[in-house]
Amino acid sequence: LPLCVIGPRIFGPRALKVGYQLRVEQAGLTNTIHENLGAQQIVKAFSLKQSVLANFEGQAGNVAGLATRFNFLSYISERSPNIGMLLFNILLISGGSYLAYNGQLSIGSLVSFNALFITVSTSVMGLTAVTPSLLQATGGMQRVRELLDEVPSVVEKPDARPLPVLSSGITFENVTFGYTSEQSNLVNVNMELPKGSRIAFVGHSGCGKSTNLNLIMRFYDPQEGRVLFDGIDLREAQVDSLYHQMGIVFQESFLFNTSVRENIRLGKSGATDAEVEAAAKAAELHDIIMQMPEGYDTIVGERGGRLSGGQRQRVAIARALVRNPSLIILDEATSALDPSTEAAINETLERVSVGRTVIAVTHRLKSVVKYDHIFVFQEGCIAEELTRRCGDARAEQCYRRRAIYASRMSTSCAMCHCSKT
Repeated sequence: LPLCVIGPRIFGPRALKVGYQLRVEQAGLTNTIHENLGAQQIVKAFSLKQSVLANFEGQAGNVAGLATRFNFLSYISERSPNIGMLLFNILLISGGSYLAYNGQLSIGSLVSFNALFITVSTSVMGLTAVTPSLLQATGGMQRVRELLDEVPSVVEKPDARPLPVLSSGITFENVTFGYTSEQSNLVNVNMELPKGSRIAFVGHSGCGKSTNLNLIMRFYDPQEGRVLFDGIDLREAQVDSLYHQMGIVFQESFLFNTSVRENIRLGKSGATDAEVEAAAKAAELHDIIMQMPEGYDTIVGERGGRLSGGQRQRVAIARALVRNPSLIILDEATSALDPSTEAAINETLERVSVGRTVIAVTHRLKSVVKYDHIFVFQEGCIAEELTRRCGDARAEQCYRRRAIYASRMSTSCAMCHCSKT
């Protein structure tokens, strides 16, 4: 039995280490394949075929090399006990024959001992036959265990309380946040987002607009300060109770490979066909759907690849509206639409936003000049806040001009002249 243990003790840990490396390389290769399949337009437009193939061949070569080494080590671990048993069998027969020849051992005892040894060795060989499979499974389980042991950045507390329907507003109190410890995307942000208002975040790319939405949706928690929902810190609230009253339209509209009807229904589980169609009409999508070959049962393809960019955006808007949310969040919701369709969608959003709170990130001037509050961000800070005051024609005209200047602050750090006069 010690001869059966020596081989696995020597080669087993090496096989485990190489098996884990093999799983890591296989994951990287799978990620490369998935990434390149989704980036065919970029690959073709920039003539990246050769570099993509070279990168894939390099990764595939690494996988092949590790697979060869792993198979060699795992089967050595399997065969070494068998070799030990066979060597001992040779010693047994040789020594037993010598003892039997000298009359120190009967032939019957030798045959009986050999039969017993063969029975034991067969069992040992049967056990060692599963060694390669166990080593391969162990490498995969190490990868799974790493994933299961990951600590999420946002954790719901055991005593988290449900959020009531938004009644007063959302407040940022001295909020500082950064996706990495080296850089802060928001610095000491303080703002009030009243219920029933239409609020816009504008500014140049990377100034922190979408980061505010991520904090409101609690995809992240602030490193300093608090985000309050009717005075309740979102870190103390149940996440599902927050999402249930939100309708969200992201900049990139992800659709599942199912029908148009089911993609809209994802916004509200159990929504009736009438509710789905009403949401599609509100998003100016119903007429387009009716012109499709199978109407609402038309399959949109993987990630919505069978629809145009504008159609995918409309489906996403309908998906947000079908849940009848009290809070609508728009992250460049009309960025993929042509001007006429954008104007129609904005009119629709203006109509359906009555009595609701709308928070939007946008670069489009037409999408913000009618909003009640505009926050201009620059380098993670609020550079200016514009607030509509109805009933005064001069104030309204001034507000619109300031909104125009605010939308241009993505390329200038100076305050608009209108605010100085």
